[in-house]
Amino acid sequence: MSHDAPQETDPGDDFRAQLFVRIGAVTVAGGHVEFAMRRLLSVLTGGTAFSPMAEIPVHWDALEKRLQSASSTDPQDGQGLRLGEVLDWAKRKKIKERRNHVIHGAWWNDPNSSPGLSRFQRGEQPVSIFFSFEALESVAERLWEYARRLNDLVEQGTTGP
Repeated sequence: MSHDAPQETDPGDDFRAQLFVRIGAVTVAGGHVEFAMRRLLSVLTGGTAFSPMAEIPVHWDALEKRLQSASSTDPQDGQGLRLGEVLDWAKRKKIKERRNHVIHGAWWNDPNSSPGLSRFQRGEQPVSIFFSFEALESVAERLWEYARRLNDLVEQGTTGP
């Protein structure tokens, strides 16, 4: 039997746990988007969805540029048109921008404030961005939707039109 006094819990522990779970969800979903981009580029360049990917970029910006280029190579190509629509949808929804805020921001751990972060963006002054837990969940959901749309194109590319 222990005679130790119960440990005091930090009131911010629950806040941080909720925050970190949501940031983790964005991180995992973003990884699925990048993996789907790589798989799609592999299929579009004559490989399979699981071919060795040494020649395919690993960073989001380079992947997106290659996909944008692939979407505009043949305006009569149905796959290119569908890819262009998916990329345009992601741009309109600011998926990459929101993901980057979550992943590259310095999150505030203060349970007495709204969830928020500070971030330096390339060539800009630092910004403060506020998120609700619901907004963070929405970022993850949009990332999952983007991954699903890209994976649908992978499947269409491996089975034909």
